[in-house]
Order: sequence, then structure tokens, then C-alpha cells
Amino acid sequence: MMKWPAIRHLALMNLVPELRKRVDLVIPPYKETVGGALARAWVSVDGERVPGDEEGERAPDGTYSASEFVSLVYEYLDIPPPDALRSESALWRALAAADKRLKAPWPPQGETDALVLRLAALRRTL
Repeated sequence: MMKWPAIRHLALMNLVPELRKRVDLVIPPYKETVGGALARAWVSVDGERVPGDEEGERAPDGTYSASEFVSLVYEYLDIPPPDALRSESALWRALAAADKRLKAPWPPQGETDALVLRLAALRRTL
């Protein structure tokens, strides 16, 4: 598997150019974690985390475990965006909503994940 900086770069390059400055995939430096054991990752929009929910893959504070986050983003790189929009993974649906390879990436009907809805709303304003 590639290293995180390369994965992050490729994922961000898939975003609509106007969103690249507003959306980021964040994993704090190792030295900011407690022995790496508490490493968390998140998607920031306009510099802020989008909260998660009790039932989703993100914690209520909007974070993922860093290892799960890296795996999900890496796997997303090989998934066609239309398939990602129909995925069970909210992170994949969110990335697909902001993906430049889709012309009109409206979230699936009944979408409830805050991150997916936020990125789809930003995309609609472009």
C-alpha cells in the first residue's frame, strides 16, 4: 500500500478543484498522539470537523481511527464514484459527492450522514 501522503494527494486530486482548498483529509502528526495508540483522523470542511453520529462509522466527534481512515481512503481510489455513492461507507459517499468525475453527484435519497450532506451541498453551490 502507498504511504498516507500519496493516498491523501490522490484522493484530494479527485475532488472538484473548487473544493480542494475547502476540504482536507487530516491525520495529525504521530508526535501529537499518545504513543500512536490514540491516532484519530477526520475530514475537515472549511477547517472544521463534521460531527459523526452514534450509528455511523465516524465517532460522534467526527473522527475515525487513523488506520481505518487510511484504508477507507485508499480503497476509495479504486472504486468508481457511482458505486461509492451507493456504498455503505459514509466516507466513500462523501468523497464521491465531491468527486470531479461525477457531473451531478446528488446523495442517495434518504441520506442522513452529515458529512455526505455537507459535501453534496457545497458541490451544489459551485
